[in-house]
Amino acid sequence: MNRRPDNQRCFAVTCALLTAATLAPFGCASFRPIIASAPEVPEPAPRVKSSSRASVAFESARPNGLLLTLSYKEDATDPKFDTLELWRAVDDEDARVMTTTALDEELRVALAAGIPVLDRDLREGHTYAYQLVLTTSGEAPEMLSSSVATHKWSAAPRAPAETGARALTPNAIELTWTHHPEMGAIIFRRDLTRDGAKLEKLTQLPPQAGNSFVDQTCEPTGLYAYRIAYVRDAEAAPSAFGHLSAMTYAATPPRHD
Repeated sequence: MNRRPDNQRCFAVTCALLTAATLAPFGCASFRPIIASAPEVPEPAPRVKSSSRASVAFESARPNGLLLTLSYKEDATDPKFDTLELWRAVDDEDARVMTTTALDEELRVALAAGIPVLDRDLREGHTYAYQLVLTTSGEAPEMLSSSVATHKWSAAPRAPAETGARALTPNAIELTWTHHPEMGAIIFRRDLTRDGAKLEKLTQLPPQAGNSFVDQTCEPTGLYAYRIAYVRDAEAAPSAFGHLSAMTYAATPPRHD
């Protein structure tokens, strides 16, 4: 098996990483990514067990890919795993290793909190399955795997055609956008009065909320930038939000006591 060591804490998954040999298919939740008959596996074959302490969770479907979180809660009875692998299968195809990295102490700490992974290599209408596998080295390797997580990929919704922002009070700005009858909205905001401020999620709304929202967390004499995207299903996990609108701006007036 080809292994590609990578000590980065956050992986950006691309098609170029799909270089490992095809092994066993994802048949069900009891999938075994490495099998004794594979010529790359040393003798004796690894002992594999599945555990809820290792997991692949879907965070959100974004215009540029599917955001996952890999996590592993280490137990005192666990062996010292030293390799992390993320496996992926597309529809009924055999599973392949997406990426492999050495599991050092710093990465163990990051895994306990959850490591984000962005899979960009996706096609409309296809179902993707993921599994996290931890492996020990030595003559009798042991493996711990997560359950298999699946997601059917759909293209991201287009950005709202029109958006607007206007100050109502020194502490409130009203936002409007082109309403979509089947989708909610997600709103991002950037405080332009703060140096180095980034665009951050402000709120997420269901379709029945309509096409307006009042941001009541503003400061007097503030300057804010907003971007809005449609959300395919606000109740689903992950929520699939679409392309962001162009930036729209609004300034709040000073407070007059």
